[in-house]
Amino acid sequence: MIKIRYTRSRKFGKRNWTGNLVVKLIAIFYISILTISYLTGSTSAYFSDTVQITGMFQAGTWNSPAEQWDKSSLIFSNKDNNQQINSCNPVKVTVSIANTGNDMKGTTEYEVFYIAKGNAKAGSIVGNGIINPLAKGKSGQLTFTASFPGNYKFKAYQRPFHNFKNERKELWSETISITCSAKSNSSTKESEENFENKSRVGVEGENQNILAIQASTFASGTLNLTVDPTTLVNINNFKPDDWTNKTFKLTNKGTLDIKKVKLHTSYTVTKNNGDSISNSLANSFADAIMVDFLVETGDNGKDKVVILTKSLLQLRDMTPDDLAKEFALGNSAGTSYVLTDGIKAGTDPKSPDNFKVKFRFTETDVPQNELQDLKLNLTWKFEGIQEDVQERN
Repeated sequence: MIKIRYTRSRKFGKRNWTGNLVVKLIAIFYISILTISYLTGSTSAYFSDTVQITGMFQAGTWNSPAEQWDKSSLIFSNKDNNQQINSCNPVKVTVSIANTGNDMKGTTEYEVFYIAKGNAKAGSIVGNGIINPLAKGKSGQLTFTASFPGNYKFKAYQRPFHNFKNERKELWSETISITCSAKSNSSTKESEENFENKSRVGVEGENQNILAIQASTFASGTLNLTVDPTTLVNINNFKPDDWTNKTFKLTNKGTLDIKKVKLHTSYTVTKNNGDSISNSLANSFADAIMVDFLVETGDNGKDKVVILTKSLLQLRDMTPDDLAKEFALGNSAGTSYVLTDGIKAGTDPKSPDNFKVKFRFTETDVPQNELQDLKLNLTWKFEGIQEDVQERN
């Protein structure tokens, strides 16, 4: 009998061909699913609006005498002379600040407030920064690029313990009013309208023939998220086991409902005099400041329940979407919560779209001396996301 030996390719060729066919069929199936999802699903484009608030936690020196005032004293040089600027384009605004006291031994902070009409003190924070130390009798300039017509003011803070007071003293600059005056030609008028409301978009099209003119207009809606108050928190001599409660009112003054509000956290940490510190020490301080997120319960709404607790370090390192998932898990009672349930358009100022938190300096029952004499500048940015898409007629 003659034994016939097959080559390896012939012996296993049929088996390999069958396996390859199965792999190809599976690949075609998944590619088809992805293609259909892409063609029929919604895109990732959406409307959003953001507003931010800032605050400061300044640790005291609980094992040594508190830092004393360095005898510096800041003033806005032209606070009694308001500025009037006519521009239909973004423009840089400038104010002068001077030190009429002794040399500053560290930095301090400033913020820029804006309101379309009225007193800018009642407006929203649109910018902030650091004032570097000024020597006795010296002055400097603070600048900001204004993108909208309206009224602007700078608010600066005196150095800690100014005039031997624990509270940080504020000082306000003159008002800078920006207008976009109308001109006789239509192109300037169009520029003025665009400058006055960049969030409004109008698209017009026209198709003309000998019989008729067909015109279509697509006017987009707006999201206008505001927060009150605009200063998150300013605490001096913060020490372990100290705490403070804060309530912020979030309002949607636009024409579109906000489906949810994303919370973004960022911060910087320095010594009280402005000197830099290591990332490790900065993270330790941020990790010692806890945030309790609260919801109101009970018939009178005065009872508060903690639905989530995170340190500032944890909040900084979380994505807003992951934070929202934890809010949902913690809010087991299903109590209405502005960050997950959103805000209706044109919310009445008296409606309870309140965002309540409690800040705590964690007491660890072990020495925390390395956290003395530190300053954390916190920024919370609220991002309002549009309602779900829908067919419009």
